[in-house]
Amino acid sequence: MTRWTTDGKMLHGQLRVPLQLGVVGGATAALPLAQIAMRLGKIATVADAQAVLAALGLVQNLAALRALVGPGIQSGHMALQAGALAIAAGATGTEIDALTHLLQTTDKTIGRAKELLAQLRADKQSEENDNEDRD
Repeated sequence: MTRWTTDGKMLHGQLRVPLQLGVVGGATAALPLAQIAMRLGKIATVADAQAVLAALGLVQNLAALRALVGPGIQSGHMALQAGALAIAAGATGTEIDALTHLLQTTDKTIGRAKELLAQLRADKQSEENDNEDRD
């Protein structure tokens, strides 16, 4: 279904699948978000919609191939889970990356994520207090 080739430094992907869809009537006409998506994507014809969906399929295929030859699907999934836990625990901004990193080496539970987030925040507050004392 997919074929990947390189031309110098360029990667080219090709996807061949039957893709039957419509852009008039049905869900496209009934769902406001579908209409907004069509306008944002500048999708005016069936060919436009097919091209967008084929590109999405290629991106997903490439991501799957990368996961298989890289750290592996399990490792990537565990990193995503750690990131989701960090957000669920209330981490924001740079805390998300820091907490995600800490969760890679410990139990991935919401309780543990909240403990580590509290520690990160306490450490940051202590560092800020130390900086104020020096000034």
